[in-house]
Amino acid sequence: MPKYTRSHYQEVTSTNDICFEKCKESEMAVVITADKQTRGRGRNQKNWKSPHGNISYSFGYKSEKIISAASIKTGLIATDALKKVFNIDVGLKWPNDLIYQSKKVGGILVESQNLGKDFITVIGIGINLQIDPEEKHWGDLSIDKSDESLKESLIEDLSNRLLEMASDQLSSSWESNWIKKCVHIGQFVKIKSSNERLEFLGIDSNGQMVSKNNEGELIKVQESSIEIDGIY
Repeated sequence: MPKYTRSHYQEVTSTNDICFEKCKESEMAVVITADKQTRGRGRNQKNWKSPHGNISYSFGYKSEKIISAASIKTGLIATDALKKVFNIDVGLKWPNDLIYQSKKVGGILVESQNLGKDFITVIGIGINLQIDPEEKHWGDLSIDKSDESLKESLIEDLSNRLLEMASDQLSSSWESNWIKKCVHIGQFVKIKSSNERLEFLGIDSNGQMVSKNNEGELIKVQESSIEIDGIY
């Protein structure tokens, strides 16, 4: 797969929106970064605050099919990149949150468009390196966000790993590696849409949650929001 093109902006509404437009014009993968987003978003159109200097990143590519479990795989990729660049162990909360010291420090949003013969997939990643102390609900990595060289190293590593995923070259052990980094394996979680409490057992190859109810029945859940005691 060809290398990616990169565009950086001081301020944008959404890196994902710009990435979609750039992908329509390019046969290569596209990387968009920005110092600040004014209308960043997460899953279910939730607002994602993107203060100046943190990681606002989107990776987009064209393909004949949509890669399964892209959001789940991207979470694993992000934790691996953070470990390599910052030597920080970041955990995963299903389906798409990055967790550090029991608080959310980042999130992932995967969106796609059907062009007819091809799909455009755009993967947005937001990571809090350093936030204002009054933002107590969210966490950060306590990384100096003015260190541009470290941020560039992270962006390069993320992009190269996502290129591997986009060309279907991700290691076959990704499921077991994801489970090792999940912060709530074996815990009971609450599905927000139904208020049902299930024991989280792991994930399958499609990224679905594998769980067990109080009657001992195995249940698979597609991407949904969950609540976990003790985690933000």
